[in-house]
Amino acid sequence: MLFTRKLRAAAVTSATVGVFLLVTATPASAANRTMWTNDGDPGGYVYFDPYGDIVIAHDSQNDGKDVHVTVWDETKDPDDFRYDLYTDGDYDGSNSSAEGSWGVPYDLAEGNCIKFRVRLVDENDHSVVVSGSTDYAQWRNNNTDPADCSSVE
Repeated sequence: MLFTRKLRAAAVTSATVGVFLLVTATPASAANRTMWTNDGDPGGYVYFDPYGDIVIAHDSQNDGKDVHVTVWDETKDPDDFRYDLYTDGDYDGSNSSAEGSWGVPYDLAEGNCIKFRVRLVDENDHSVVVSGSTDYAQWRNNNTDPADCSSVE
């Protein structure tokens, strides 16, 4: 009986700690978004953190391909081009990044819908796109609630 009470107390303590950790997660960490390339064995991804307008293109395979990310602002003028990022190198772990503190065009308007395209391109000729690798997402640039904004085209 004493063992049962101790076990219940441990379970309640564990549940309380778990809820506390869940509630105290920072809004910025909850807002991050990631989208992988659309090929069968994804070769890379785009990562977006609205807190700081951080965008990362990441190459996850040593396959002779680079990751190309394009960023548009969709809110005021549809497909308002902001910038491109390319990974540089054909190895796993290659990154290219941008952040809002760098100013225009990297500082994305707060609350706007931002459109991202991620795809694989040939490392020697970025105009050659790997068929079937392209994917798109639209995320709101909101530090606490980066809801999808697919209704904005």
